[in-house]
Amino acid sequence: MSYDCPENFNPQNSQGKNSNQENNRTPNTGRVNHVSAETAMEEPRVMIGIFDVHSTPATVLFDSGGSHTFISQAFIRTHNIPARAMKSTITVNSLEGTIPASHCCFPINLTLRGVDFKVSPIVLRTAGVDLILGIDWMMQ
Repeated sequence: MSYDCPENFNPQNSQGKNSNQENNRTPNTGRVNHVSAETAMEEPRVMIGIFDVHSTPATVLFDSGGSHTFISQAFIRTHNIPARAMKSTITVNSLEGTIPASHCCFPINLTLRGVDFKVSPIVLRTAGVDLILGIDWMMQ
């Protein structure tokens, strides 16, 4: 499953449309538990590893508490991954504070144990984590 710019993803609604009554979040918000590899590695229940993203080894964090899938702004710049503006900016809440996000990537490949998955992550400023897989990806 891939969808165009996941800013409206709601895990309760498989159509990908936001439903505020079903998901007690305000519109245009997201959440992520860790945006830094250092804090993520201190958490015993976190899964983090190196996997190919866009044919490049990347640090990938599996975040079951994350609302969306996110990609590091530095990673897309370094590897020339195209992104586009979303219809509206979202505010992403994390343990480190709030982070505005206004761009997402076109679908890119994530390779896990030889199996390719398409992801359309939201671009986020992170520290040491290249890709954060949220509940939207885990539900596919």
